[in-house]
This record gives sequence, structure tokens and C-alpha cells, in this order.
Amino acid sequence: MITVWISHWCVYTNSNRAARQALVDSMKKERLWQFADLVAASCFRRHSGLVNTVRVVNKFSVGGRGRHPIRLHHADELHAGGGLLQRRGFQAGSHLGFRRQLEVHAVRFRAGAGSGVRRSARQQVDLPHDYSITQKYSQSNEAESAYLPGGTGWYRKSFTIDRDLAGKRIAINFDGVYMNATVWFNGVKLGTHPYGYSPFSFDLTGNAKFGGENTIVVKVENRLPSSRWYSGSGIYRDVTLTVTDGVHVGNNGVAIKTPSLATQNGGNVTMNLTTKVANDTKAAANITLKQTVFPKGGKTDAAIGTVTTASKSIAAGASADVTSTIIAASPKLWSIKNPNLYTVRTEVLNGDTVLDTYDTEYGFRWTGFDATSGFSLNGEKVKLKGVSMHHDQGSLGAVANRRAIERQVEILQKMGVNSIRTTHNPAAKALIDVCNEKGVLVVEEVFDMWNRSKNGNTEDYGKWFGQTIAGDNAVLGGDKDETWAKFDLTSTINRDRNAPSVIMWSLGNEMMEGISGSVSDFPATSAKLVAWTKAADSTRPMTYGDNKIKANWNESNTMGDNLTANGGVVGTNYSDGANYDKIRTDHPSWAILRFRDGVRHPTAE
Repeated sequence: MITVWISHWCVYTNSNRAARQALVDSMKKERLWQFADLVAASCFRRHSGLVNTVRVVNKFSVGGRGRHPIRLHHADELHAGGGLLQRRGFQAGSHLGFRRQLEVHAVRFRAGAGSGVRRSARQQVDLPHDYSITQKYSQSNEAESAYLPGGTGWYRKSFTIDRDLAGKRIAINFDGVYMNATVWFNGVKLGTHPYGYSPFSFDLTGNAKFGGENTIVVKVENRLPSSRWYSGSGIYRDVTLTVTDGVHVGNNGVAIKTPSLATQNGGNVTMNLTTKVANDTKAAANITLKQTVFPKGGKTDAAIGTVTTASKSIAAGASADVTSTIIAASPKLWSIKNPNLYTVRTEVLNGDTVLDTYDTEYGFRWTGFDATSGFSLNGEKVKLKGVSMHHDQGSLGAVANRRAIERQVEILQKMGVNSIRTTHNPAAKALIDVCNEKGVLVVEEVFDMWNRSKNGNTEDYGKWFGQTIAGDNAVLGGDKDETWAKFDLTSTINRDRNAPSVIMWSLGNEMMEGISGSVSDFPATSAKLVAWTKAADSTRPMTYGDNKIKANWNESNTMGDNLTANGGVVGTNYSDGANYDKIRTDHPSWAILRFRDGVRHPTAE
């Protein structure tokens, strides 16, 4: 598989360059040198041969096209040439199969043809990109959106797919688009995705022109009011293009469990793996899996465990789960002080031919949540000293720039922070990766609201939470009978279920606050979320931040009892000492997590 990372876009119009330079100058004046360098590097860098364009719709749209440099993560050489997926030296059946990691430093997008928008009105951009942050502040705009506008953005990318890739599968993957994304490929509408924070993908294969020009168009609609905080607008997280053989590991298709790690630590550790293998060809395929565990950044000859499965037949057009067990020899534990990481490499073989190679990052650790003694990591009691952190980067906007995220985490660690609650939505994958590497614990929150809009934000995700996915929507993994809430919850969990940093899934925040109408249906909604979460990942507890527990609402008590019965941790916001004493007396079996209080806000411990 080839995975093309579409990242680090810039705005190049003279007016925006001037604005960025002013921002850099002000940062340097305030001695914010690292951020100033970051802005200068990421926003003024030009790539040779780039011709980017932007279309303005409601004054806020983005796009472009042209050539781009590619940096490879593996040995095979690919080049941009005249198109995105032209290649040389790329052989089927090579030792890595058809799965590759490579990075595109800049990709071209242009607004839709026939729009009548003048070329002079277009701007040059790099992904990820936030089209709100570069607009003008106005007191007439909404305070919760930082007095910046939302609006509609159009992104367009034209590229050539090598003729020799005919027969392969091609997908586009978005880590996050805010919000209401609609995707077209070669004039065909593939589908929509409303939530602004969860990952989603579309298969491009059926409409691809191999040997010809292809065009991806993405429409983004941030209709205000849509958020209680600054959300940004646009394709503000990484985008990847993936090319695989017809038989391949499914997207985020490997799940790893080590149920006996606590008792086996220091010796041989049993790893139970479930791998989803897809057969997108027209014939049944007999496959075996070879799976190897070795230190991240190392080589397979330093492997601590490997297994080859028995042959399995997968029907044409079907997917199947393949289970396997690896005995890992004395793996080093992942911890706050020593965040040891491993790579689990999965190779899909047909005979001696490698069809696909898929790497999964993993860390060996176990956690405990006890109503009396609290949280423990690898058998040692740990107090969670945390922050509730929103996704934006301040004056840099919502763009998920890895170095900016990494710098945030480094500063927090210097403050003594050991945990982050992703407030109040799924994090960018970059944050999860950084926390894996630096030993920071994560409570990954999935929703701020459930099926009610909050604070009068009539365009927030509440309007989509309970809606089912349309039958003609080709979003991968979506079912027309499935609600968006289930889809977005599951896609987030599937992406991060192997991350050692993630210790809990938070299903909501103050869900019954800032809304109107009865909340009698909320216990049933909570029960659905709990069931969906357990089905997707049974290795971590669930929680939420409920500010009605302190008021002893019946709905809160019912939800807390159900959460506890399913191994969850009850999170309470703004409770004081007297509240905690009462909660403990009334609910002695509850494990309680303090998310927020009036003394040390924000905190989680």
C-alpha cells in the first residue's frame, strides 16, 4: 500500500503574507521565538513548481493544483512527475507488498470549475488549513467562534494516477474536517461527513481514471453558530491517499489485546490479535498473515515475537477477521517515565507473495480503576494531574501542526501535567502520537453534546447525532441504518484503540447543560453509547463529564449506575468536597473521576 500524506499547506497571497509577517513580528516582540519560527516556516515556505489556487465562496474558500515533492518513509522511490501517483521502481510482490508510507509536502487544490470566481480572487494554501483564522475579526461575529467568520470553503485537487496502478484500491482518508464535508471525485458525489472532529474515508477506485487526470473536490460548510469554542474551518487535519492491493488489511484493521500482561510481566506475554482482511477482488483469496513485534524504530531482526497464521479463504468482495496469538518475549512496559513503543508488522501473504504490509504502533501497559484506591498504571498508583485541552493552537488557528502540538505537550510536562482530556472532541492523530511517544495519558472525549444543540448553537453536531447515514453515502464503514453518533464514536475508537496513551473513552461533556426540553431520554442514549463503545473496545473503561451529578439528578444517577455496571468511571464536573462525600455515600460502588471544580480548573485527578 502507498499512503500519501497531504500536509503543511500555506497561504501565499500578498495580503495574507503581510498578515502572517505581522503575526511573526508580534510574536518575536513578545519573545515567542519558537512559535514565530513555526509560523514563518510553515506559512512562508514555497515548494518548487507549485501553482495553488483558492476560490472565494461567501468570502472563504480554498483550493489549488500542481506538482509537489514527496518524501518517502520506505525504500521504494516514488515521484510526483506530472501526477500524484506516478511511480518508478515499484514492484508488485516486493517484500513490503503494496503498503507504503510517504509524505506529500504540498498538494494542489482548486475551486470547482464553472464557478465564475476570478482567478485573482484565489489564494494559495497548504493542508492542513484553517480558513477562518486568516479572515478579519469583527464584533458582529460570534464570540464563541473568536469573532471570526465561518462560511463555505471549496477545496479542489487535480492529479494523475499511473496507468500501472489499475487493479489497485485507492482511498482518501481525512483525519478531521470542520465541518459538514461533502466529497466529489471526478464529478461523482461520494458522500458527506458532518462531524468536525472524527476521521473518515472514501474509496476512489470505482471512479478513478488510471493514466488520466483525476479531480477531488471537497466542500466544507461551517454554518454558524456551530461551536462553544473556536473550531476553525476547513481541512484542518492531515489527509492521506492510500493505495493497496485488492487483498489488504482494512483501515485501522488490527486490534491488539494483552489480557494477562499484569501476571505475565517480565516473562513471555500473550498478545491476542484480530486483523480485518478485505478482499476487494472478484475471486476468493487464500491468505496467511505473518505478524512480527519489534521495537519501534528498530529492525525485524530485533523481534521479540512472531507468528504465521494458518491459511484462510476470504470470499470475493468480502472481509474476514483473522485471529492470531503472538508470544512476546519480555517486552518493556510503556509508562509515563519510560514510554517504550513497539511496531506490530502485519504482512498479508498469498503463498510467498506479500500482498500488503501494515504497521501498528503498540505499547505494553495495563491500567486499573478502583472505587477506593483510584487509578493505577502497571500496578502502581498514579494521580492524574491533567488539563482539559481544546484542539486549537491559539494564534496559529485550528491547524493540527505536529510540532505545535508537540511543543504544547512539552510545556505541559514541564508544568507537571501527566494527562490530557481532549476537550470536548476526538483529538488529531498527531496529538495521540505525541502522547504515545512522550508518556502522557489521554482521556479521549468523543462528544460535547448528544442529541440536543447546546447554548443556542443550532448548527452544532447535535442536529446530526441521532440522524442515520443516507443510503447513497459511500463513506467507508458507514451503514445506512447506522446513526452518525455510532459511526463517529466507532471510527475514533478504531483509530486509537491500540494507543497506550489512551486510558479512557469519554462519551460526553455536560450533556444536559445549555439545552432545552426533557432529558428523560438521556439514560437510554447513554446506554447505547456504552454498548457501542464496549463492542468497539473492551480494554478501556468509559466515562463522561456530568455536571448534574452534584445536583443529584435522577438521570445522572441512572447513567452512573449503568456506566459502573459496565466497568466505567463516573466523571463529575464542578463538584465540591460536600458533593464528593455525598456521592461516595450514595454510590459506594462508583469509581469517580473529577474533571472540573471551582478551585483548580481545569483538572482531572
